[in-house]
Amino acid sequence: MITAKQAKEALDELKIQYGELRKQQLEDLAYYENTFEPFDEQARKIITHVVKFPYARRMVNTLVDGLAMDKVIVNQPPKPNKKGEESGVAKKLADTVEIWCNRLLDAVARRQPYYLRESPRYMGFLGDSFIKLSLEPDWQLGLNEDFTGCPLRWTVPDSRNIFASADMDDYGHPFMVFENRVFTIEKAEKELKNLNPGKVIKMPLNPGLLKKIVWTEWVTKEQRGIFVSEIGSTSNLNSQALTIDGEVDVENILKVVPYVRSYSGLGYEDAGGKLEKLAVSMITYLRDYFTQRSRNESKLDMLGTLYLL
Repeated sequence: MITAKQAKEALDELKIQYGELRKQQLEDLAYYENTFEPFDEQARKIITHVVKFPYARRMVNTLVDGLAMDKVIVNQPPKPNKKGEESGVAKKLADTVEIWCNRLLDAVARRQPYYLRESPRYMGFLGDSFIKLSLEPDWQLGLNEDFTGCPLRWTVPDSRNIFASADMDDYGHPFMVFENRVFTIEKAEKELKNLNPGKVIKMPLNPGLLKKIVWTEWVTKEQRGIFVSEIGSTSNLNSQALTIDGEVDVENILKVVPYVRSYSGLGYEDAGGKLEKLAVSMITYLRDYFTQRSRNESKLDMLGTLYLL
């Protein structure tokens, strides 16, 4: 068990560790979104029209189309007994597991954006991705007695909003995760009241002064908590813990950190533990190539224009 103060200190340490990776991801994102600038200010005085083809985006999206599975099927063979024989009970249990898992995956696949497409996309242009598991509020709180849908929800948050411990268990769950989101005060209070009916919630910021806040949710296997801070806070130590019934943290009813981390596989585990060496995107080492292609095409375009004139 950790205190809220220890959690805030851990987040500040993680922000330092993630510093270079975030710079790298911002550069790669500019190439994916085709907003990079191939020329310096001096050259832009001569090159008035810049040609930029979406090579990086096409490369990543082609990978996503190849890797993303539109249909996942579970096949559970019956467990044999000590004699190597399959009993009727084992076969019935295996069939039940198959039916349950396939129906669960079918329900998840209907939700958009599809997490099995979004995960490889983030790995392609940011170098890593997180799949997040959460519970449907209607099912969790028993608000709808006729609820017959899937109680679980898988989403893929933007990796740049996640700060996770480098250490993970055998299933890819980091030991501690922080996720930043930006909410309006009204939305934050409404969500908190919906998820915590009948409990006293104390928002440490004045709703009359701020329109939006940075909501930082932290989670370990045993605990969950929330920090809130003003937009633009330079250090999370300036943020304040939100309290529910006077407590700065609550029990994690899932008993597992509900995030699974995956790396692109294009990096390597650096001896110094540098995340920017491990979370490498498809774009990282091709930025110079894309830049030079853009420069060449822009110069040809300029010469063609001058010739026609």
